[in-house]
Amino acid sequence: MSESTVDQLEHDRVLAERLATQRLTSSPMERAIDVVRLLTGVQCQDAPLARYSIALRTGLTDQAIRAELDAGAIVRTHVLRPTWHFVAPEDLRWLLALTSPKVESKMAARHRQLELTSTATERAHALLVSELAGRRWMTRPELAAHFAEAGLPSSGEQVGHLLMLAELRALICSGPMRGTTHTYGLVDDVAPSSPALDRPEMVRELTRRFFVGHGPASENDLRRWTTLTLTEIRSALTELAARALAVRGIRVNGIAPALMLRSSGQSEENFEIMHTNNPLGRGVEPEDVIAALRYLIEAMAVTGQVITIDSGQRFYGLHRDVQFLGDA
Repeated sequence: MSESTVDQLEHDRVLAERLATQRLTSSPMERAIDVVRLLTGVQCQDAPLARYSIALRTGLTDQAIRAELDAGAIVRTHVLRPTWHFVAPEDLRWLLALTSPKVESKMAARHRQLELTSTATERAHALLVSELAGRRWMTRPELAAHFAEAGLPSSGEQVGHLLMLAELRALICSGPMRGTTHTYGLVDDVAPSSPALDRPEMVRELTRRFFVGHGPASENDLRRWTTLTLTEIRSALTELAARALAVRGIRVNGIAPALMLRSSGQSEENFEIMHTNNPLGRGVEPEDVIAALRYLIEAMAVTGQVITIDSGQRFYGLHRDVQFLGDA
């Protein structure tokens, strides 16, 4: 069998398993919210098509899916990336806490172009809280009119970004549909409060959910789907694998070495800066990695850990990669 044939068979196997995992070829789910919980987030920039994608996984009519949306069983908001997603109300707050800061930071330049100052944004968001209080659902045009009346930015794109920021900051999300028009309401009226989680815990949970609901998948699939870094994803995978395999006596650890070898086209000067620009004033040598490997192999009580080998480079915000080690 040729290598290309093997590759095609593997491609077909992965595709078939993904279709089954996402309930496109396996048994349908009972409710729309079951699909949303399985997938964690369903992109819905085009809401009718997003509802159709849920119908494919459930057999429900569009009317039935809209009924779940109108009842608040599912909310529509900007989360994970700068686009709308359907999410479960109980997942809304922690998903926003995990992913919103990076999404918002990437939009900062556009907000300056739109003249959305911090003062204007804060005033607009205070107005939203006031106008939407008491489960008063409003459409985007209605809210734009309130912005204009208050002397706030009120052009089409300005309003869209002010509302997006309010969604990213967990102030507002979708309310019941009004005919074919979306409305907004306060998150406090829609999503239950939940205990605060630390970032590593949220990263682990999102990583676990993604592979359960979308797999087989790669770390790059998850990176593209969220704002998480590969380093965060690989650290989460290390701990998740360690937890799952510990009952079989298998340890899983990782190492995160800094730059050791000169990349293609990099000058000697730039390499030396990267190699020594750290608190210890020394670069990482292959021997340092070997020492870490030896420790992880011999330390039989250590599992689920990622050892950073960078002479303190991480204090300067420099990126590292994570390599995996597993031993039985």
